[in-house]
Amino acid sequence: MTRRISGASTASPALSTLDTDQAARSTRSAESDRLDDSLDLSSFRPYDVRSGSGTDDSFGQSSVPRRLGRSGQTGSSGSLTASKAGSSIRPPTGRSGSTRMPTTLTTDRLNLSEDTIVGREDQTALLQGAFRKVVDAPKQKDAFPGLVMVHGMSGVGKTSLVEAAVNKSNMIFLGGKFDLQSRSTPYTAFVSAFSGLIAQIQAKKNGDAVREAINMTVGNARDAAVLVRAIPSLIDVLDYDPTEDAEANVEGGIGDVNRLHFVFRNLVRAIGGSIPGCPLVLFVDDLQWIDNASLKLLESVASCRDMPFTMIIGTYRDNEVDKDHGLTKMLLNINAKKEIVDISLSNLSSSDVSSLVATALGMDAEEVKQLSTMVETKTLGNPFFAVEFLRTIFDEDILTFNIGSFKWMWDEEQIESQFVTDNVADLLKRRLLTMPKQVQDILLVASALGNEFEDRVLEMSMSAIAPESEGAHHGERTELIAASLQEAVDGGILRRTDSSYGFIHDQLQQASFDLCPEEHKNEFQANIGRSLIDNAEEGRELESLLLIAVDLCNCDTASFSGSNCDKIRLANLNLRAGIKSVKQAGFIAAGEYLETGINILRDVSIDDNLQLYIDLHRFASQAHYSSGNFDKMDVCLDAVLERTDLDIMDKLPLYIIRCHALYASYKLTESLALSQQVLEEMGYKRLPDKASTFDVVMDLIKTKRLLKKHTGKIPELPLMEDEKRVYAMTLYHTMGSTLYMLGSSVLPILILRWTRWALKYGLTGHSCTAIVFYAFMITSMGDLEGGREYGEVTVQMLERLGDAVGPAIGRCLFLLEN
Repeated sequence: MTRRISGASTASPALSTLDTDQAARSTRSAESDRLDDSLDLSSFRPYDVRSGSGTDDSFGQSSVPRRLGRSGQTGSSGSLTASKAGSSIRPPTGRSGSTRMPTTLTTDRLNLSEDTIVGREDQTALLQGAFRKVVDAPKQKDAFPGLVMVHGMSGVGKTSLVEAAVNKSNMIFLGGKFDLQSRSTPYTAFVSAFSGLIAQIQAKKNGDAVREAINMTVGNARDAAVLVRAIPSLIDVLDYDPTEDAEANVEGGIGDVNRLHFVFRNLVRAIGGSIPGCPLVLFVDDLQWIDNASLKLLESVASCRDMPFTMIIGTYRDNEVDKDHGLTKMLLNINAKKEIVDISLSNLSSSDVSSLVATALGMDAEEVKQLSTMVETKTLGNPFFAVEFLRTIFDEDILTFNIGSFKWMWDEEQIESQFVTDNVADLLKRRLLTMPKQVQDILLVASALGNEFEDRVLEMSMSAIAPESEGAHHGERTELIAASLQEAVDGGILRRTDSSYGFIHDQLQQASFDLCPEEHKNEFQANIGRSLIDNAEEGRELESLLLIAVDLCNCDTASFSGSNCDKIRLANLNLRAGIKSVKQAGFIAAGEYLETGINILRDVSIDDNLQLYIDLHRFASQAHYSSGNFDKMDVCLDAVLERTDLDIMDKLPLYIIRCHALYASYKLTESLALSQQVLEEMGYKRLPDKASTFDVVMDLIKTKRLLKKHTGKIPELPLMEDEKRVYAMTLYHTMGSTLYMLGSSVLPILILRWTRWALKYGLTGHSCTAIVFYAFMITSMGDLEGGREYGEVTVQMLERLGDAVGPAIGRCLFLLEN
């Protein structure tokens, strides 16, 4: 069952906007003029980024660059804040107005704030009721988390509704949003949400209980490593030292996905139940842009039965989520198991628009009826557009307060004559162009970084458009950027949280990006990516910025064609980004990074960069295999495996990927044949095509003799050092699965040879699987005591080898349980 509730129903939002010829008129405060005199700000607008004319009103039309969507298709519910440093006082000359001056009336700004919402009483009550249901529910093992979906067109106030409806003092509230610009980066909303966990813990009276519950739940280094790779900020909460982490095998990406889902569910459960009466509310905004890895993680939590005291709130634009969208399929799956509270928002009714305008001016609705009618006509009652409309006519002195007559004045003829088109982007561009040039430049750079950004990251990026300002004093430049950011915050363009900033609405981000001419956008973004890579410190800082920096560089790979060194550097960066995405289960994005690296490498000598060539194709084939794109996988594999100038050791990782893919495609005979071929190429003996009972008994006797010599010593055997044999053990693991599925008589021969290798040549992660298979085999032959003994040996090996076991641990535990 799904409950639905809607606001006032109107047509889809559109907006008539201002004439662009008048858009160049800017107003500056005295403080801005002082800043202009202190530093040559023209450096922030170089000729090669803007259009040739260099005028303020020369910008390209709305576009679809690689990292930003088309104007009118981005955004989220935003703030209703509006301000102005000081309004003009004009005499009434043929204007409409109102004579009432209530106590809330202000003369220098519009009376709107972030929590100003109108016409959403029913939706607010439903959202709060869903929260109370989570709080009041008794703790029970089959309790699903509360799930609320708020949807509607861009600008109808989805985010504002959630922010205004929740009381954050009696909950642990973690909120994050997905970003069209960062869609290739998995888990961005979860990263953003959990970055606020430390502040939430510190703010709660029993905050230490949250930290303690988390660390009791995430009790081992491998679980912590998987979590931190996906959500780096969790390192500040977990008792985990990444320097002691043995890197998990990249080939185990799919296994790590399942582990991440399991550990993340435990994490959410631990936070929700840590403080009595203080549930966890996880708010994920703009789900229309959710990546596939994040969607699967969200579904893993939302569909989990044992998740009391947890509530998930999601928002999305229903006009951008069709029946084939992954979110639609996820909601259908969940709705078959549990109730989803569905809240639909549409545009405001006429009376609600009147309330909004009356609130903005501090007057009664009847007194602003004429202006409210015009606002509704121009914006169709879309809350965000209506607020931007009021801001614009206020900033342009079309709406002013006359102190002499104590009236708000507006010029109806001017509004009607200037607002003549149907594009909200024009209105937002005009408002941006009323700001000082250095503020526009900073907003332009910020828009390429994403909806949210850090001030230090912005400063590192500014050299993309202001390289000549590098000679300026660093402190002076930092002060200028900080002042410009504050002006954008005061102007209702940005919001600030500590050292982080974010655009109030995605439409403002798009409008800021459109300040750059269309023909320069790709090069501009690539320059920002280069600036981030050049200025970030190697290590944790560069690693945290790697994906966004490489995304930006890839917008214009041609700009790196100056030298082979530049090309090789960018190809290496795409390799790093691809490997990181594989580890984070962003397999589709990983494939794109690695394919880009392969394409870049075509323009340089492959023989001089052979290892880079092999690695790019190896990890690209792994990414394509994990995402199910076997055609692209085969192309990448063949590019290496068909080369005759490579050693078998160079080809082994790719052969193993192909064997896995053949097995996954249920081409079992082909997978086994290829494995046998590879064993021969490695110089090892093939397995027989069939085995008799006599063959098995003779091999069993041989193996038991060897095991007897190592009684009590197996878990302490040295690790296998021969790299070729390590790969062969991995191949045996794949062959074991294949032979089992084929019901082959050769399976016991493989298990026994596999076991003897572990005893003779040392242990690997797959040695655990060999021993547990051996225990399973002798148990099926009636040796129950022996099976129990070697099951216990396997457990001791798992404890010793730890992370080295990798994805094989799942099979070991499964066999031990059964």
